[in-house]
Amino acid sequence: MTIHWMEGMLRTFATAGAAFLLTISAAGAANIRRAVIASDAQQDTCIAPPAVASFTTSQRQAVLWFMAEHIRHGDEIRVDWIDPHGSISLSAPWRDLPSESSLCLTTQMPIAGFEGAANPGDWTIRIYVNQRLTNVRTFRIAADPNYAAFTVASVE
Repeated sequence: MTIHWMEGMLRTFATAGAAFLLTISAAGAANIRRAVIASDAQQDTCIAPPAVASFTTSQRQAVLWFMAEHIRHGDEIRVDWIDPHGSISLSAPWRDLPSESSLCLTTQMPIAGFEGAANPGDWTIRIYVNQRLTNVRTFRIAADPNYAAFTVASVE
Protein backbone atom coordinates (compact mmCIF):
# COMPACT_ATOMS: atom_id res chain seq x y z
CA MET A 1 0.00 0.00 0.00
CA THR A 2 2.86 2.39 0.79
CA ILE A 3 4.46 1.68 -2.59
CA HIS A 4 1.21 2.53 -4.44
CA TRP A 5 0.87 5.75 -2.45
CA MET A 6 4.46 6.75 -3.27
CA GLU A 7 3.95 5.96 -6.98
CA GLY A 8 0.83 8.14 -6.98
CA MET A 9 2.70 11.01 -5.30
CA LEU A 10 5.58 10.76 -7.81
CA ARG A 11 3.10 10.88 -10.71
CA THR A 12 1.43 13.94 -9.14
CA PHE A 13 4.77 15.73 -8.70
CA ALA A 14 5.85 14.82 -12.23
CA THR A 15 2.58 16.13 -13.69
CA ALA A 16 2.77 19.33 -11.63
CA GLY A 17 6.40 19.83 -12.67
CA ALA A 18 5.56 19.38 -16.35
CA ALA A 19 2.66 21.83 -16.04
CA PHE A 20 4.97 24.34 -14.32
CA LEU A 21 7.54 24.05 -17.12
CA LEU A 22 4.83 24.52 -19.78
CA THR A 23 3.61 27.63 -17.97
CA ILE A 24 7.13 29.06 -17.84
CA SER A 25 7.75 28.44 -21.55
CA ALA A 26 4.35 29.86 -22.57
CA ALA A 27 4.85 32.91 -20.37
CA GLY A 28 8.09 33.76 -22.18
CA ALA A 29 6.50 33.81 -25.65
CA ALA A 30 5.09 36.85 -27.41
CA ASN A 31 1.61 37.90 -26.43
CA ILE A 32 -1.09 39.84 -28.22
CA ARG A 33 -2.09 42.86 -26.19
CA ARG A 34 -4.73 44.33 -28.42
CA ALA A 35 -6.46 43.26 -31.62
CA VAL A 36 -8.85 45.47 -33.58
CA ILE A 37 -10.90 44.71 -36.68
CA ALA A 38 -11.11 47.80 -38.90
CA SER A 39 -11.83 48.89 -42.44
CA ASP A 40 -8.34 50.38 -42.86
CA ALA A 41 -5.13 50.95 -40.88
CA GLN A 42 -2.16 53.24 -41.28
CA GLN A 43 1.10 51.41 -41.86
CA ASP A 44 3.36 54.18 -40.56
CA THR A 45 1.96 54.46 -37.03
CA CYS A 46 1.22 52.22 -34.10
CA ILE A 47 -2.12 53.82 -33.27
CA ALA A 48 -5.07 51.44 -33.32
CA PRO A 49 -7.67 52.24 -36.00
CA PRO A 50 -11.37 52.63 -35.14
CA ALA A 51 -13.00 49.24 -34.58
CA VAL A 52 -15.62 47.96 -37.01
CA ALA A 53 -18.00 45.09 -36.26
CA SER A 54 -19.55 44.55 -39.69
CA PHE A 55 -18.87 45.09 -43.37
CA THR A 56 -20.92 44.84 -46.55
CA THR A 57 -20.07 42.79 -49.61
CA SER A 58 -19.32 46.04 -51.48
CA GLN A 59 -16.56 47.14 -49.08
CA ARG A 60 -12.97 46.87 -50.18
CA GLN A 61 -11.45 44.97 -47.22
CA ALA A 62 -11.45 44.00 -43.58
CA VAL A 63 -8.25 44.69 -41.65
CA LEU A 64 -6.90 43.16 -38.47
CA TRP A 65 -4.53 45.47 -36.56
CA PHE A 66 -2.81 44.10 -33.48
CA MET A 67 0.06 44.75 -31.11
CA ALA A 68 2.43 41.93 -30.23
CA GLU A 69 4.55 42.35 -27.11
CA HIS A 70 7.57 40.59 -25.56
CA ILE A 71 8.60 39.05 -28.86
CA ARG A 72 11.53 36.66 -28.73
CA HIS A 73 13.76 35.88 -31.70
CA GLY A 74 12.14 33.04 -33.61
CA ASP A 75 8.58 33.56 -32.34
CA GLU A 76 5.94 32.92 -34.96
CA ILE A 77 2.59 34.66 -35.19
CA ARG A 78 -0.16 33.45 -37.52
CA VAL A 79 -3.57 34.92 -38.29
CA ASP A 80 -6.29 32.72 -39.80
CA TRP A 81 -9.42 34.24 -41.37
CA ILE A 82 -12.23 31.68 -40.94
CA ASP A 83 -15.29 31.87 -43.22
CA PRO A 84 -18.88 31.31 -41.99
CA HIS A 85 -18.58 27.61 -42.91
CA GLY A 86 -15.56 27.09 -40.63
CA SER A 87 -12.89 26.86 -43.36
CA ILE A 88 -9.66 28.85 -43.39
CA SER A 89 -10.12 31.41 -46.13
CA LEU A 90 -6.78 33.17 -45.68
CA SER A 91 -3.75 32.68 -43.46
CA ALA A 92 -1.07 35.29 -42.71
CA PRO A 93 2.09 34.01 -40.98
CA TRP A 94 4.97 36.07 -39.56
CA ARG A 95 8.01 33.84 -39.07
CA ASP A 96 11.45 34.47 -37.59
CA LEU A 97 10.39 37.65 -35.86
CA PRO A 98 13.16 39.70 -34.27
CA SER A 99 13.36 40.24 -30.53
CA GLU A 100 11.29 43.36 -29.85
CA SER A 101 9.44 44.78 -26.88
CA SER A 102 6.46 45.41 -29.16
CA LEU A 103 5.42 45.42 -32.81
CA CYS A 104 2.23 46.61 -34.48
CA LEU A 105 1.14 44.30 -37.28
CA THR A 106 -1.69 44.38 -39.80
CA THR A 107 -3.20 41.88 -42.19
CA GLN A 108 -6.15 42.32 -44.49
CA MET A 109 -8.74 40.25 -46.27
CA PRO A 110 -10.21 41.61 -49.51
CA ILE A 111 -14.01 41.57 -49.61
CA ALA A 112 -15.59 43.15 -52.74
CA GLY A 113 -14.98 40.92 -55.74
CA PHE A 114 -13.30 38.21 -53.68
CA GLU A 115 -14.24 35.29 -51.42
CA GLY A 116 -15.42 37.60 -48.64
CA ALA A 117 -18.24 38.96 -50.82
CA ALA A 118 -19.20 35.43 -51.88
CA ASN A 119 -19.53 34.31 -48.23
CA PRO A 120 -21.63 36.78 -46.25
CA GLY A 121 -22.19 35.84 -42.63
CA ASP A 122 -20.23 35.63 -39.39
CA TRP A 123 -16.45 35.43 -39.82
CA THR A 124 -13.82 34.60 -37.22
CA ILE A 125 -10.20 35.66 -36.93
CA ARG A 126 -7.86 33.46 -34.90
CA ILE A 127 -4.43 34.66 -33.79
CA TYR A 128 -1.79 32.08 -32.90
CA VAL A 129 1.57 32.63 -31.21
CA ASN A 130 3.96 29.71 -31.72
CA GLN A 131 1.00 27.54 -32.81
CA ARG A 132 -0.95 28.33 -29.61
CA LEU A 133 -4.33 30.07 -30.01
CA THR A 134 -4.14 33.37 -28.14
CA ASN A 135 -6.94 35.59 -29.48
CA VAL A 136 -10.24 35.25 -31.30
CA ARG A 137 -12.17 38.10 -32.92
CA THR A 138 -15.42 38.00 -34.89
CA PHE A 139 -17.06 40.23 -37.47
CA ARG A 140 -19.93 40.07 -39.92
CA ILE A 141 -20.13 40.52 -43.68
CA ALA A 142 -23.66 41.46 -44.79
CA ALA A 143 -24.95 41.26 -48.36
CA ASP A 144 -25.29 44.70 -49.97
CA PRO A 145 -28.43 44.64 -52.16
CA ASN A 146 -27.13 47.58 -54.23
CA TYR A 147 -23.86 45.86 -55.03
CA ALA A 148 -23.55 44.13 -58.39
CA ALA A 149 -21.59 41.02 -57.56
CA PHE A 150 -18.50 40.31 -59.57
CA THR A 151 -15.42 38.26 -58.88
CA VAL A 152 -11.78 38.66 -59.75
CA ALA A 153 -10.79 35.69 -61.90
CA SER A 154 -7.08 36.47 -62.12
CA VAL A 155 -4.54 39.17 -61.47
CA GLU A 156 -1.73 39.72 -63.92
